[in-house]
Amino acid sequence: MFEKLIVRKKNGIYALPVNKILYLEKDLRKICIHTQIESVERIEVYSSFDDIMLYLDDRFLFCHRSFIINMDKIVLMADQQVFLEGNEHIFLGRDSFARGKKVFAEYLEKKKRQIRNQD
Repeated sequence: MFEKLIVRKKNGIYALPVNKILYLEKDLRKICIHTQIESVERIEVYSSFDDIMLYLDDRFLFCHRSFIINMDKIVLMADQQVFLEGNEHIFLGRDSFARGKKVFAEYLEKKKRQIRNQD
């Protein structure tokens, strides 16, 4: 889909590479975007998940009303927590974790099939 997520703030316009986004966290009307970019590790914007989801593809997991997680950055899902690259982790409720774990397993299977088809 899109290679960059365009974010407008008072102090400028950010073009964040989608593959560098770890996760997005909703806090009332703000979205906090956690990235692996040193100069912009975390950026807050006034937006909605619906608006931002237009720029994201199927690697992003929307398993909870407060989080969207980049599944390519997941290292481990266990004990109702999602552990991400860079020592980040997110705690999810039982139902959200179960849904997320199922979608993550399906995503990994899909990626495995794509790799096999390339060979």
